[in-house]
Amino acid sequence: ACLLRRTVATTALAVPDGLTSLSQSLQNVGGSCIASRIAAGCWPMLSVAADWASQLIESIRDLHSEGIAHLSLSPGSTMFGPDGKMRAGDFLGKVKALRVFESGWADADAAEDHQVWLAWYPPEAHGWAQDATARAAASASAAGGDKAEPHEASGLRQPIDLDASGVLGYRVDAWQLGLTIFYMLTGKHLFGDNLTDCSNVCANILADVRANAGLLECLPLMADLVARLTDRRPEKRLLVAQAA
Repeated sequence: ACLLRRTVATTALAVPDGLTSLSQSLQNVGGSCIASRIAAGCWPMLSVAADWASQLIESIRDLHSEGIAHLSLSPGSTMFGPDGKMRAGDFLGKVKALRVFESGWADADAAEDHQVWLAWYPPEAHGWAQDATARAAASASAAGGDKAEPHEASGLRQPIDLDASGVLGYRVDAWQLGLTIFYMLTGKHLFGDNLTDCSNVCANILADVRANAGLLECLPLMADLVARLTDRRPEKRLLVAQAA
């Protein structure tokens, strides 16, 4: 796909030497999270929070302006450069995303890792992965070359074409941006605390249970931005181009 070719072409540029991920940076800093420091009266951190969020939004917005969806944004792929600027990096996760949404989970994908990966994807993407895996299973069990396509024979939904409808990918990016901003401010996942097992996080995503939403009570504007970026209804979700 053209979108995948653009992704591969930009991978080398997206992960240059000297970058540190957001998750690594927060671990290295330690201590209280940004939101708790602001709640305790450390108001200069409010400027830091706004600056980091703006840099990350601009990074994704620049990609979208070129017709490219990131599809694998998370604290692990959000990078700080030597200049201290935050940006979206590491497109390698996008290759896996396109493969999972098209062909389902591969035998090499450990079952326990599925939910860890899906913890950073919106509800509709959980369905895409499930549908693709079911289609692959139906195809493997089908015999003969004249039969209907697996999704037709089994009543499964058509494959998702993220290249033909870029807005689907942009809505995934919006969701992941919201989760990443929330993590940046709180050091937590919006939908739960256990990021090792992630079964509860994924269950909360599907049920729209925002277990840690209260951690942003001291930052109502940021809380509203995160809520709009992570609306469970893709068509209602705030697009990155609309975020300020």
